[in-house]
Amino acid sequence: MKYKRSFFLLALAPLIAMLLAPIVGHFGSSAAVAQSSQTFRRPIDGGTIACSFDSTNCAAAGKYHTGVDYWATNGATDILASNCGVVSYIQRNGDNDHGFGNAVILKHSVIDLGTGVRLTYYTLYGHMSSLASLQIGQSVARSQKIGVMGSTGYGQPNYWGRTPHLHFEVKKSNVLHNPSGTGTYWGYTPRSAAGYGYVNPGDVVNIWKAGC
Repeated sequence: MKYKRSFFLLALAPLIAMLLAPIVGHFGSSAAVAQSSQTFRRPIDGGTIACSFDSTNCAAAGKYHTGVDYWATNGATDILASNCGVVSYIQRNGDNDHGFGNAVILKHSVIDLGTGVRLTYYTLYGHMSSLASLQIGQSVARSQKIGVMGSTGYGQPNYWGRTPHLHFEVKKSNVLHNPSGTGTYWGYTPRSAAGYGYVNPGDVVNIWKAGC
């Protein structure tokens, strides 16, 4: 009887393995997603927030701020990629830069850990004094240097004053202005920025993950 039971179990082994394969594969793929993803980080080390998302008390009083402004506490500060991604847009400081000066937009593949679906979002870094050597389509790593904090805008090296800062946005398209909603606005919107295709960076940093 003992030998018959062993033979029976051996005969069932291939069938059991076949039934378990989809389950094992499911958990294996989920683990792979978790291991290949990193949370978004603040685009500078240290520093303070000078103007928060949707604030109406920033440079354009009464209008809604589309991102977060970071001040450095130690002068010139490196601007770092908030997460891995691809360089989607590069702008040099010039007369028609709408006040953003030297700016870079990165494209990110954001992972919804609840469903495993990947969504596309963009981060914008504005007013930099200088840009790292970057090219459109180039892959960048999380924390990779993309420039140096500055005050550039409208072709001027210190348009925003002597105190350098970074204007940081999270949005749904690789454009300098609002990616959705009515009208075209740069940096500020007449109503809550969330209605114009912007996302509060406070809801993203240390929370969202991107495929790396």
